[in-house]
Amino acid sequence: MNNPTFGLPATQQAVDPKSGGWISFWYQWAVRISQLSAERPIAAITPDVSPFTYTASTIGNFLVSGGTVSGVVLSRSGVNVTCQEDQFIPMAANDEVMVTYSVAPTITFIPSARA
Repeated sequence: MNNPTFGLPATQQAVDPKSGGWISFWYQWAVRISQLSAERPIAAITPDVSPFTYTASTIGNFLVSGGTVSGVVLSRSGVNVTCQEDQFIPMAANDEVMVTYSVAPTITFIPSARA
């Protein structure tokens, strides 16, 4: 029987019998569940020097507004994406956003709420 949500057999093992390590899907699932286990407050981020890099410790949304910003770049697994200010930037744990500015903007990180 397949799980309709994930498309995996309901009997899918969490540990690879050959390596003894977590199977990637289940590892990612466990990380996501652990990140949602506690409510986290909205965080005001104070940038220091430009360019400023923020690394997400959990899933959530990053928002840059105000100031004089010349660049916002999201990095995930070595892939960079140019983003716009004044828009929410969805982030996974360990994603980085680099903000380049001449006048410091207001930066906010909003962790995802528990479902």
